[in-house]
Amino acid sequence: MSNIHAIQTMVEMMEKLKIAVKKRDEAIRQVSDLSTVIKALAPFCGDEELKAEYVALLEEFSGKPSFMDAIRTTLRDHPKGLVPIGIKVWIQVTKKMDLSVYSNPMASIHTTLRRMKDNGEITDAINEKGEKVYLLISKSSGMTCPPEPAALHHVKQTKDEAAEKLNRDLLEGTEALVAPRRPRRTL
Repeated sequence: MSNIHAIQTMVEMMEKLKIAVKKRDEAIRQVSDLSTVIKALAPFCGDEELKAEYVALLEEFSGKPSFMDAIRTTLRDHPKGLVPIGIKVWIQVTKKMDLSVYSNPMASIHTTLRRMKDNGEITDAINEKGEKVYLLISKSSGMTCPPEPAALHHVKQTKDEAAEKLNRDLLEGTEALVAPRRPRRTL
């Protein structure tokens, strides 16, 4: 008897899952359509800063990594701070986000830096070259983030060395490192 109840429950759950997946797919289509319209209308704003704000908000709403996320992690990695062009370069080098979709990514970066400064997330300072740099402020202390401890740097370096060795081994054809794939089960 209990076997029949389990099967009935499974059938009901599968039906509910189908409905939920259909709703999710429709929501994804709507997000895509609305995002496309907003991107198409953005160039007609005239004001580059306003356009940059709309595009940044679009990315924030759509769940893609935003300029804030990219800038935050970039500044976290550079405790002495960076100039805006340096932030752009590091976002590109580390591939934190695709800047090719922006006609003027520097406008978006400057707009985001201004918002982050207004929110108290970052501060600016003058470096030894006399350039204005931006620094991340630690949430807990209100101080700028300190350089990472030497032990953490050592762990990162060891991890990088291990990754390089793994890549070398794979390139040399070491098949012992590659686990056989199991076939996927379907429902």
